[in-house]
Amino acid sequence: MRYSNQQRAYNQARLASELARARAAAHERAFLAARGATDRRGRPARFLWQIKNDAVFDALEAEYQADPEAVKLQKADMAARSALIKAERDLVSWALSIVPPGIRATLAPAAENDHATRKKIIDLAIHLDAATLPQ
Repeated sequence: MRYSNQQRAYNQARLASELARARAAAHERAFLAARGATDRRGRPARFLWQIKNDAVFDALEAEYQADPEAVKLQKADMAARSALIKAERDLVSWALSIVPPGIRATLAPAAENDHATRKKIIDLAIHLDAATLPQ
C-alpha cells in the first residue's frame, strides 16, 4: 500500500501526539504516586483532576506547575497536539480534493462542523491506497 504525503504526515503526527501524551501522563502519575495523592475513592490518583479535596489539589497543582520537567512535557504534548490538528486538516483537505465536486460540496461544510463526519472522513482517507488514485 502506498501512502500520500498527507496520510504519512497524519500518521506520524498521531503517533507523536500519543507518545507525548503518554510521557506527560507517566510523569504526572509518578509525581502523584510520590506524594501519595488519592482520588475520591481512596485509590492512587492517576491525574491531578482526580483529586477531590480542593486544598490538596491546589497545593499539588502549584507544585506540579513549578516542576520544570512537567512544564517541558506539557509543552511537548501541546506542540504535538497542534501538529496533529494541522495534519488532520491537511488530510481532510486532501480527502475532499479527490472526491467528485457534488459530494465535496456536501462533505466540506460537514467536515468543518461535525466531529463524527470529520472522523469518518479521516478513517476512510487513512485506509485509502494512494496508488489507486489517478495521478
